[in-house]
Amino acid sequence: MAKVAKVKDSLAAQRKAFFDAIHQAVTDKGFDRDEVVEIVEAGLVAAYRRKYKTTENIHVVIDKEKEEIYI
Repeated sequence: MAKVAKVKDSLAAQRKAFFDAIHQAVTDKGFDRDEVVEIVEAGLVAAYRRKYKTTENIHVVIDKEKEEIYI
């Protein structure tokens, strides 16, 4: 059970760092948040297709309010 808790904590920390990086890019560079999210979504689609060697139609949605990523 302790191992599962460590993995969940690690994933939560990674998710927080991911969304903090988006926030920082928007704040520091003055980028439009929606544009940054769209670019990241497209990058995640490309990375997914490359990793899993697929051409299937997939979608990535980043929920900015809940700070969740759905594929």
